Amino acid sequence: MSIMATKMMSTRTLNAHCHCHLSSLSFTLPTSSLPLPVHFCHCAMCRYTHGTLFSVHAPISPPEVDLSTFTRYQSSEYLVKWFCKGCGSHMLDCVSGGEKEEKWYVAPALVETGVKEGDGEEEGVWAFTNHIFVASTRDGGLAPYLTRLNGREMRCWNERSVDDPKFASRGNWSLSKSGTKEGRKEGEGMLEVKCQCGGIDFRISRPTSDDALPAHIRPGDPLRWIGQHCACTSCCLSTSTPISSWIYVPTGAVTASLSSLPATAYQSSQGVTRSFCGTCGTCVCVVREDEPGVVQIAAGLVRAKGARAEEWVEWKGEIGGVEEKGEHGMGSVVEALRKGLRAGVGAGESV
Repeated sequence: MSIMATKMMSTRTLNAHCHCHLSSLSFTLPTSSLPLPVHFCHCAMCRYTHGTLFSVHAPISPPEVDLSTFTRYQSSEYLVKWFCKGCGSHMLDCVSGGEKEEKWYVAPALVETGVKEGDGEEEGVWAFTNHIFVASTRDGGLAPYLTRLNGREMRCWNERSVDDPKFASRGNWSLSKSGTKEGRKEGEGMLEVKCQCGGIDFRISRPTSDDALPAHIRPGDPLRWIGQHCACTSCCLSTSTPISSWIYVPTGAVTASLSSLPATAYQSSQGVTRSFCGTCGTCVCVVREDEPGVVQIAAGLVRAKGARAEEWVEWKGEIGGVEEKGEHGMGSVVEALRKGLRAGVGAGESV
């Protein structure tokens, strides 16, 4: 048998699991199909069902999985999402129905690739290529800060990617649309926080002089809250996304009692409780015993003028939890975003 024929016949099996390890799956692919194409989705549906500013998906063969440990959520006519009953981690998407061919997608952040963090070899399994549905963010979300990855230019699409040569080289989202923070008025309105299914629905008020926050999350702008992106393993596996984004607010600024929300509480580590919607699985918030009176709100759930909500949020330029990320952390994504945040919109990874 020729070397080419042997390569075509060889396969690779990959495994994935959620944060609490209640839910897991495996899938087998021909090695000739690797690396798998990966897209970063910025659509409102993904943001509202993950609680993050984007989600990450890769197409796979039908997986070997016990779906009894998952909750099924029909997010649209043709799309079903599956998340863990124990920790809320979104692991699978399935597109089917009508004339559509059944297609399965996995969250790459949950897949064990066997690649050590920092060696830049995720490309052996994943090929990061596109940002899609960027127009849904209105301000670009995090896409303008992640324009290069592993030396490759990332294309940004208003909606789905297209093959038209006119747009295929760079995509059709313009960095000029990325936006900046807009004017604010003291006491202006309330910031809406709502999940995809609508079961989680509350408001956040503006900061006041009475708010007592620890120094590291005290905003410099008296009319905005502090926001920070995190790449730690717990956040990665709980939200099934390599980067989670949080807005730090005192519990007194939240219009609803967190204990009264129809959310499932999950203790992800000692002294840290995460909550997720039991219907659509979105990560809602994190409460830490070492930060009493403060709650981290999932930034992907806010309904503002743009996904980054910069008229409400003062974002830290550094990513937290980088030193804690493990084999699921997708280190090349994290490092590229770090460089992009430091360099500014559109600069992305240095070449």
